[in-house]
Amino acid sequence: MKMKHSGPEMLAARKISPRRLLMLLMTVIFFTEALIMVGLSALPIHLPLWIEVIVDSSILVLLVFPTLYFFIFRQIMMNNFALRATTQQLRLAQEGIEKQAAKNACTLNEALAGHKAHVDRLACLNESSQLLLGCNNMVEIAEVVGAQMARLLPSIPGAFFTYRSSRDAIERVASWNSSAEDFPETMTGGKCWALRRGRLHIGGNAPNRLQCGSDACDCKHALCLPLVAAGEVLGLIVLRLETDPETTPVAGLARNGWQLLLSAFRESVAVAVSNVRLRESLHEQAFRDQLTGLFNRRFIDETLRIDLAKAARSGETFSVAMVDVDHFRTFNDTHGHEAGDLVLSTLGAHFIRCLRQSDTACRYGGEEFLIVLPGTTRDMAMEMLEMLRSSVEALLVRVDAKHQVSVTVSCGVATYPLHGEDEEELIRKADGALYYAKRNGRNRVANPENVLGKSVIRKSVGKKDAAIGAAGAPPALT
Repeated sequence: MKMKHSGPEMLAARKISPRRLLMLLMTVIFFTEALIMVGLSALPIHLPLWIEVIVDSSILVLLVFPTLYFFIFRQIMMNNFALRATTQQLRLAQEGIEKQAAKNACTLNEALAGHKAHVDRLACLNESSQLLLGCNNMVEIAEVVGAQMARLLPSIPGAFFTYRSSRDAIERVASWNSSAEDFPETMTGGKCWALRRGRLHIGGNAPNRLQCGSDACDCKHALCLPLVAAGEVLGLIVLRLETDPETTPVAGLARNGWQLLLSAFRESVAVAVSNVRLRESLHEQAFRDQLTGLFNRRFIDETLRIDLAKAARSGETFSVAMVDVDHFRTFNDTHGHEAGDLVLSTLGAHFIRCLRQSDTACRYGGEEFLIVLPGTTRDMAMEMLEMLRSSVEALLVRVDAKHQVSVTVSCGVATYPLHGEDEEELIRKADGALYYAKRNGRNRVANPENVLGKSVIRKSVGKKDAAIGAAGAPPALT
């Protein structure tokens, strides 16, 4: 069924151009004027000119203006209204597009910022792993952990704890985004759930939360990250939070995000700590005597060479002492090798207590020890060794539940550059003085000048020692 259109609608449907409308209007006016002229001439009476003009104008107005409105003005108004409506729709559409574009731009910026933050975190993790693998000691590891955690979590305070060598407690070695007083210096490892379980623990003082007994977790929410390597718990990282990490993001990361981030970081730290501890253990085994706790001969050879070079540059003196346990073989035969090992370990601990921090003592071989005394003259070294000898003589070593024994030592001292200018000569002179002391009654201190008979050797004073020295018999072990 075809729909009927009105004049303007037909014009709009036929898309009549303004030029054709103007021609149509002129035609209408021409024919209207012609009809008026014919009508006026047909009248039986002759009207005045001004009346004809009025009649002509009135008829034109009555016919032309409705035609103009019907065919032109109405269409223009309708087109204007349609244009306004279209313009309004376009403006609304543009505003919607702009709003959506702004929203998309904001979302894109947030995504780019999140991606950049993620890339920065990955770069920081990679840098942390490289730095931690290059650390040579715990001090360097603590510095790296403090600096990198401050970068990864810039607004979250935390601390880094490691076990003492005795493993009776953990001590704070680093902290970040907080003052040093915010975290305890030491705490017992048995109070921390993370250390006991070897797994991440969310603690704190919040309600319905399993509280941790450690002082480091004395806050509303705390994250405890144990450092585990090869099945051994080596330390702990503690983070103090303002909100619950299970329900709110941590540093802009959801639960899975921060768990992956912190797990990767703590694994790197645990591996670094394990490597340093292993390196230190191997170093101790390479340069320490396991029985006495003193350095071994390999270490003292290197140290003596360095001390000689320093003394040669500075012009200072230093002394070398050889110390030997008197009648040690007889002691082993009498009391057994376990008792002999106990005597050596007791002497090693005693030397560490009595000597200065600058002095170096080592087990040179068997029951023989070598001590390096930097900055000492001959007389100073003789006096120090005499004090050491007398303190050893006063020691009582319990070899079993019923018996305690005392031991004595003989000492030979050589001083640089008085008695030699290289390590081999100094050790040879000190060893010669030691054997001189042993041949002359033991339990005494001698130097190379005693061997040449130029001075009196230092020996223990007492009737028993004098009798032993005169008879040449070894002192009794009681």
